[in-house]
Amino acid sequence: EAIEQTSSSLSSSSSTSITMGSMTLASIPRSSRSVPLKNTKVTQRDCTSYIKTLEKSIKKRIFPLTSVPDHEVVSTGRTIKPLKGWAGHWPALREFLQNTVDHLSLMDGKTGRRRACLDIHVKKDSQGAGDDEVTTISFMCQDKKICEFVVLPHELIIEQAYTYPIASRAMDTGVVDTTKSSNSAQAGGFGDGFKTAATALIANSKGKDFNSLKWSFYAIPEKTKLTWSFEGLTKESVATFAKCQVLQVVIDKCELDDVDLDSIDATNPSRDEYVMRQSIKVKNIGKSFLEIAVPRFAVFWDLDEQTLISTQRNNARGLGGDFLGPALNQPKLFDGQLGNIRPQSGIYVRGIWVRKSKIKDALMCFYGNRLEVIGRDRNDVDEDDLLTSVTYVLKNCNDLNRLEELLSPLRHVGPTKKGGRKTDSWILKPVTYFNRIIEREREFILYNVLRIPQGSIFISNKTKSPFFSWASDFLRKHGTPLIPIEKGANKYLFEEVNEYQLTERCVQILKDNAKGKRKGSKDVAQSVIRKFLIFLGMGALNVVPSKDVALAFSHDQSLYIPESKLNRDRIVMIVNVCHSKYEGAAEKYSSLVQALVETLPATKGYECSITDADKVLKKAKMVMKEASDFLRCYQEEDDTEEFPEVQQPQKPPSRTTEFVDIDEVDKSQNASGPKRNTNNDIQVISSPTKGINEDIKAAVNRKKKKRKDDHANLTGGAFAADNAGDDHCIRPSSDLTDIQVDESLGGGNMLFDREVAATVQNKSFPRTIADKIVILRKALDEASRMVLRSIPSTRELLDTIRVGYDGKNNSYEAFCDGSRIVVNLFACLPKAQGLESPSRSLVHDFVITITHELAHMLKPDAGHGPIWRDTHMKMVISVMNHLQPSST
Repeated sequence: EAIEQTSSSLSSSSSTSITMGSMTLASIPRSSRSVPLKNTKVTQRDCTSYIKTLEKSIKKRIFPLTSVPDHEVVSTGRTIKPLKGWAGHWPALREFLQNTVDHLSLMDGKTGRRRACLDIHVKKDSQGAGDDEVTTISFMCQDKKICEFVVLPHELIIEQAYTYPIASRAMDTGVVDTTKSSNSAQAGGFGDGFKTAATALIANSKGKDFNSLKWSFYAIPEKTKLTWSFEGLTKESVATFAKCQVLQVVIDKCELDDVDLDSIDATNPSRDEYVMRQSIKVKNIGKSFLEIAVPRFAVFWDLDEQTLISTQRNNARGLGGDFLGPALNQPKLFDGQLGNIRPQSGIYVRGIWVRKSKIKDALMCFYGNRLEVIGRDRNDVDEDDLLTSVTYVLKNCNDLNRLEELLSPLRHVGPTKKGGRKTDSWILKPVTYFNRIIEREREFILYNVLRIPQGSIFISNKTKSPFFSWASDFLRKHGTPLIPIEKGANKYLFEEVNEYQLTERCVQILKDNAKGKRKGSKDVAQSVIRKFLIFLGMGALNVVPSKDVALAFSHDQSLYIPESKLNRDRIVMIVNVCHSKYEGAAEKYSSLVQALVETLPATKGYECSITDADKVLKKAKMVMKEASDFLRCYQEEDDTEEFPEVQQPQKPPSRTTEFVDIDEVDKSQNASGPKRNTNNDIQVISSPTKGINEDIKAAVNRKKKKRKDDHANLTGGAFAADNAGDDHCIRPSSDLTDIQVDESLGGGNMLFDREVAATVQNKSFPRTIADKIVILRKALDEASRMVLRSIPSTRELLDTIRVGYDGKNNSYEAFCDGSRIVVNLFACLPKAQGLESPSRSLVHDFVITITHELAHMLKPDAGHGPIWRDTHMKMVISVMNHLQPSST
């Protein structure tokens, strides 16, 4: 009846609605995997099968007891000395108890719990005049006593049935017990561990704490008793070997007498044929057994299965050997007869505590061979194997509804009284450990446990941009589940969709919608944009107009634009998108934007024609030529001493003979609209440093706070600090080492990658390349002086320029890490080809490079967006204005 009620309640909750923020998702049915515990009533067949297993075990271990001498002393070869990992009583008790538990197969390898046919009986009474309390813990299989623990304050007696006397061969170092199989669920019988335990127990017992350690074997059919006494033998110093104690075992054999038989009958009324009795007399050993060992051995537990996350198995109890659970929620052991003893939290392997739990106050129990104990002291597990074992429990959970309830705080974390954030789920404490599980099984947790719809994307209210707004609405209209990220949600599980992922989803829908539709001929908008892309050096881009697109965006090699009329603002928007997403010449972009603003009217209803586009391109080329001429024609008098081959600059030709007059261009361009007044535009360009000086002052302050060593080495990740924002401009870069160079490379210090640095230091660097580097450095110095004369406030920022040579990467000319600018001369070598001294065009290229990186320094995290472009353009124009001769 209880099973039917549990099943009914589970089935009624197998389909629920998920509410996140203001959005309610559709109910998602789940076939219930919640399996209540099956009838655990033990049958006579279970008991009989278990007893037969123990009897078979005895037969494997039988050897003729007549071969054992009446008295012998066997040396174990173990020196008695303290062992770091075996301090206290716990390590020794662990070995002795493990031998008993494994030898008698008290644990069920299929369920990871005590065998269902075993019951525990506990009783407490007083003994003798001292009124010492005696606690007895018995394991019974119906009327048969399998083993018994008799606990006194300073003595522990372990009596176990179905145990044949052990051969003295067990004392041999490294002896192999064939019952210890690598594919066995048990650790095996008596092996090498008990010798280390005996040694540690004697060594760690100070003064007279250690009394005795004895094993007694009663072979009733042979009427023989064997007694093993573990003792320390003192050996005097010899030569360089110090005095020490070694562990030896004194073995005595005698015939069973009536006293022995009565002793066995008193504790073993079923009169088993073979009994072993271990007596451990050490100060406070009984207290350690009850307070430390019992809570750390699963064989003593009776758990609240409803609180556990267990693996599902097809056995009588419906449980798997691996499970996780809250230790604090478990019932007191032995129904509280021994006080408030509960299972101790920790990591358990085959029912034995190994180390502290990775989940706070939790039981992490694993059976079988999925997780093994590592370390000589048997007190640790492999981190990766543990993660694998935990994820196995979660993926094979017998109650997904319960697991969903435990993991629901990952959606959002509740507030605390002090205003902080907390979670009441024991499995998420600490959440940092569970984050490692999320890394492995994110999809399983999202879709199978929390029942998030497949294909969902997670969005945040913090992200606000025109593209995100449009893309979110577009995807929602086309059936993509959009789930708002709630406050306090786990950031590793609910990862906010980035712009690229959002773009991919939109593009896939656009492609699906376009399937089967006939492609038309290119319209005017495509042709116009194509012309501008070719001018920017982006002719390989595929222009895709679409009625579903409200604003321009790019994806891989495609540029998606709205299928509508092109006015000036829309063209500038498209050009900005191209420049921010793709590599192109910055000076071409600046020239094109200036030409668009000066050429096209801003009137309502205007549509750019192909003829207008040609006029814009003509104007852009004029702007580029004018800027180039200004930079080439200027040379200070004091520069001729450093560059004697560079002649004094001639006064540039007048604007009327060299360039087409702007007013005349406007007259011809504005035939289709009213004439534009360009005075305001010219005024803006003539005051390019407006606001720049404040940005420079802020950048200098940021640099001072960081206080980086100007001659420090740079790691290969430094390029990622280029303040490029979300732009896809990151290039591979090597670790760079600072080296002082001689005059053959221009003197001073340079940054080199590791291989090139070696050739510089051993004087094997190619001379021809060194000559080019000298020319490039002179040109770089001249470009820096040119920027300084134009914008004097950049002095401290220009001092951060470092000369680098990354011989493995020619895909970047420079980068800025926020505090320094590094110029990669390896990428600039082709520009020095055939030069014997710095040319004007080479100096001009470095001016563009320096202002490019300075703009990144002034506008951190602006990427190559409009803010950065505006800053860069102002700096370039400042240099142009400084070089422009005074009008006459």
